Amino acid sequence: MMRKSHGPAARLTVESLAPGGDGVGILDGRMCFVALGVPGDTLEVRITRDAGRHLFARIARIIDPGPGRRPPPCPLFPGCGGCALLHVDEAIQGTEKQRQLMRQFGMAEVPFVQDGPALGYRRLARLHSLPVKGGAVCGFHERHTNRVVDVRQCPVLEPALSAVLLPLRDRLLPHLKEPAEIAIVHGTSGIAVRVSAQRALPTAFYRAAEALVPSLLSGAVVEVDGVTTTVAGADGIDAEGGDGQSIRMPVGTFGQANAAVNRRIAATVNEIVRSLAHRRHCVEYFSGAGNFTVALASLCERMDAVEADKDACRMALENLRDRGLHHVTVHGADAVDAGVRFTGETDLVVLDPPRTGAPELCRFLQNTSIEAIIYISCNPATLKRDADILHDGGWRMARLSGFDMFPQTGHIEAVALLTR
Repeated sequence: MMRKSHGPAARLTVESLAPGGDGVGILDGRMCFVALGVPGDTLEVRITRDAGRHLFARIARIIDPGPGRRPPPCPLFPGCGGCALLHVDEAIQGTEKQRQLMRQFGMAEVPFVQDGPALGYRRLARLHSLPVKGGAVCGFHERHTNRVVDVRQCPVLEPALSAVLLPLRDRLLPHLKEPAEIAIVHGTSGIAVRVSAQRALPTAFYRAAEALVPSLLSGAVVEVDGVTTTVAGADGIDAEGGDGQSIRMPVGTFGQANAAVNRRIAATVNEIVRSLAHRRHCVEYFSGAGNFTVALASLCERMDAVEADKDACRMALENLRDRGLHHVTVHGADAVDAGVRFTGETDLVVLDPPRTGAPELCRFLQNTSIEAIIYISCNPATLKRDADILHDGGWRMARLSGFDMFPQTGHIEAVALLTR
């Protein structure tokens, strides 16, 4: 049972960062999570919640700052929930994320990659729009709430992407009369926006969107109650894929936000594939528009790519055709439903599931004769759960690498190789 406490201030030294970004120290023999704590900090803290086995606290006073503490390079921090670690030096961020992986998977060493700029790196983002009197606010949710912080510029977005926030807020979003999700993406073909809403949008919104193409945007797409319509311009965006060349992908659907780290992940996956004894037939699940597919295809004699999103499948076919990769078949299907087709003939499985992971697929793969599984994960917790499912079928984690896809946040990307 949760118990609130308003006791006197206590002294605490922060020893590490928890997944999500809170500092962690020991207080009265219990782990204490301190919002905005930095490893090495000596703090005076006040308990905000007693959860029995754990304590939660806020900083009352910084007695001695840790070596990685810095002024956050954004005036909206820490209220804006888009970032959790702007007050922590990037080197410390990387060290702590690497340690989290090692602890979580019980491994003595896990390589961890940080590459490219730590600010101005995000080429796509999902924001929230909320109508207010006289206009709209648009930004990320406030930390630990569903309130929207009005973001007029953002230091983690690519500068060109950050620059469209104000024009969108002032010229397009006031025509929305209900809350909506706004996906913006910057690619080699320009900047595109996708607006997702539950109900039909007013005619004035469509006119405003058309007026922004092509002067500000390369394309504008609307999704209302699951139905997608291209309002103006292109229905997709060109962006760098895993092979370093341009791929076409749907606006606002899943894509790798950090181009430099995406290249490193693709290179790691390709290195693993080259090391395998057998790679005649590869099946890739959650293949999207082909970000990893285009890089993997040249390493396998035959390949099947499985993706449930129809628009992503259509663009994956275009991307493969443009490269002359005719030995790849794209299947518009659910991963588990499609898995049965390939059981007896597959050497290698590659999967890149959403944050929720792929437990059903891993239960299916558990007792197959497949030789190797490469699991690309954006959530180490669900990777660990799914790896444990495979472990029950005789699989072991032969290799694990971490990647800082989202500097300034608590998110960690990982690539695991599982073998018999």
